[in-house]
Amino acid sequence: MDLVHSDLCGPMPTPTPSGDRYMLTLIDDHSRFTMVRLIKSKGELARVIKAYVARMKNRFGRKPIAFRTDNGKEYVGQELKSYFEDEGIEHQTTVSYTAQQNGLAERKNRSLTEIAKCMLLDAGLQNRFWGEAVRTAAYLQNHLPSRSVADLSRIRVFGAKVFSLVPSQKRQNWDDKAVEGVLIGYDDATKRCQILDPKTGRTWINRSVRVMETTQQDQNEATKDQEGVPEKETKGLLPETWTQLKPHRSSKNAPVIREKQNLSEEGKLTPPEIKAPIRRSERINKGVPLRRTCYRVEAESNKEPKSWDEMISPLAVEKNRWSTPAEEEMKSLKNYKVWELVE
Repeated sequence: MDLVHSDLCGPMPTPTPSGDRYMLTLIDDHSRFTMVRLIKSKGELARVIKAYVARMKNRFGRKPIAFRTDNGKEYVGQELKSYFEDEGIEHQTTVSYTAQQNGLAERKNRSLTEIAKCMLLDAGLQNRFWGEAVRTAAYLQNHLPSRSVADLSRIRVFGAKVFSLVPSQKRQNWDDKAVEGVLIGYDDATKRCQILDPKTGRTWINRSVRVMETTQQDQNEATKDQEGVPEKETKGLLPETWTQLKPHRSSKNAPVIREKQNLSEEGKLTPPEIKAPIRRSERINKGVPLRRTCYRVEAESNKEPKSWDEMISPLAVEKNRWSTPAEEEMKSLKNYKVWELVE
């Protein structure tokens, strides 16, 4: 928490359901942990930063040493300037029109915005829910594994259908036990899911939910993919079946004539057994390579002697090859007096 990067993004063309138009990011330089705050106007920025510093004091027992921001009026105003001086926090500002000096915060805003766009598009939600999408994107980035794998059991698909349990105190005997909604985020304070009712636009937080990540739409798309696979032609494999002959209209009492069909005991057609032809390999076998045979002969011919007598025998083919190094080794041992002969 020595250095904190911050940047303000907005105003957004479409406000959130609560009227927010700006996105404020606060990034720890060491851990890259990101906090996103949604505000309605630039005048709320000083209040949010003060609350952020107070939270760091309460949670970690220390406050940031420095803040790095751009040179916007919302950051260099008298209220925030006096607060930094009273708290002893260094305020590092960039040169005008030099966004690269605050590149970490600028790039974070870009990545969060791009992720939120994809999430809204995939979930089929309107742009006015960009605030929930941005906060969920920051939540996912903060939980990406680094050294140790974090607990991802709470992570669900953004925009997935959920059924939120209605407390028994708020329903009667024949009322629905759950209401349908859409997952749009997570609440860090209560560790619960944030749910949206697309029909009314109402949002609420609940812990007892059932998330349906695989919807009927996904199953229909999978079925379409299977239907697109061409089926094998079966024409000519089964014999033509005989249909029931209809009696002549004039003969009312005439018996119904049925032609003989190739049916099994259960009344179903029995297709003829088609034996697949045995596949014969047409590859020409060149036999065992000559090089492999030569290698085996050479390995068998180079046999090491098992004893000294076998090595110095007149029939030994490589007698000189073994005796010369042995004599040199004995000479070296005698020169260095490795042993002494005793009686």
